[in-house]
Amino acid sequence: MNYRTILQSLALTFVTTCVAAGQQSHIQVRYSADIDTTIVDSDVLYVINMPSQFMAIRLEGAYAKQGKPTRLPGRINVLLSSYSSSPLYEAEDSHRLRVKTDEEILDFGLLTYVKSDEDKSKAIRSAVPSIALVGATSKSKGLTLESMAMRNVTLGDLAKLASAANVVMKLGDTVFPLTPMQMSILREFVQAITPEKIDSTAIAKVDEPVVPLDVPSDANHAPLEQTLKWIKTELDREGSTKNLVLTDVPRKLEPLDFNTCQIRYRLEPLRRETTVSNTLIYAIMEYRIDLGDLDTRVSTSNLRDVAILALTIRAPAKIKVFKHANEHGTMGRTLDESDTSSVLISLKSIEAAAQLRVALIHAINLCHAQH
Repeated sequence: MNYRTILQSLALTFVTTCVAAGQQSHIQVRYSADIDTTIVDSDVLYVINMPSQFMAIRLEGAYAKQGKPTRLPGRINVLLSSYSSSPLYEAEDSHRLRVKTDEEILDFGLLTYVKSDEDKSKAIRSAVPSIALVGATSKSKGLTLESMAMRNVTLGDLAKLASAANVVMKLGDTVFPLTPMQMSILREFVQAITPEKIDSTAIAKVDEPVVPLDVPSDANHAPLEQTLKWIKTELDREGSTKNLVLTDVPRKLEPLDFNTCQIRYRLEPLRRETTVSNTLIYAIMEYRIDLGDLDTRVSTSNLRDVAILALTIRAPAKIKVFKHANEHGTMGRTLDESDTSSVLISLKSIEAAAQLRVALIHAINLCHAQH
């Protein structure tokens, strides 16, 4: 994609419902009493609007308790959606994000990536805003939606973007700047999730748990066998039955094979039958991951009563997910098989998540060397 063409064609469009647009907030803040968490979302930023491509970015975050934040947010995600007639970001290096803030370049690494084709999902075209030029020029052929995410961004990194005079993003070969209005929305979002008593320009490492020196890591050069054994033990001990989907049944993580780089674990529902009918059974989910396929950008986030560890695959590999019949806690026949590019693991504490993150990065690096 031509850089000058994008800069010349770049347009900012926002749906506004307030007459006094200059006074309108572009941030939505809502409190969820069920999880005692405040959720913050930005308006959608239309960063590319061309006949060949439409791209939008949305910011989302969450912090504990109601009202103004008093501690660092437990989750910050940057979500990107690209619509085009053919995939643009499928290759691994094509969904690597780099950002130039004034004179500094930040490398955010590979984003999570999911591709959906219109012939498989008729809802794609209906999700494209009417203002998008790609919707009018590609009526004769299907659209491809590429969903990417920069998950668990630190508040420090996002604040660095917000404090810059100019921000230019480079996703694969696509380059686009943020407009003054988009920068204003970014700053408003950062302000909404930043605790009042914390300097947002110096908080990247605040509240990061100290990891004990005996945790397997790149620093102490623990062998792979010892590292995998430690990870298996910690997952079994520190895995939480809570999850981010409130409507889902609590599930227990049970490590299965952790003897080689090809690891395997399952999530067993703590209740077999649904509350709707005893003939509806919760399935047992099995995950198979080659650690050598994972990106080393393992991230953590801390919510009210659960910590999350996020693992992301490097394209074009996938994590295998198997849905098994639940034979009273035993995995029965396979009901379905699918692929995913990332998994979230629920843990009891952010301390456990931080330690597992260090050990997993070490195991991933060792498995990369074997590929």
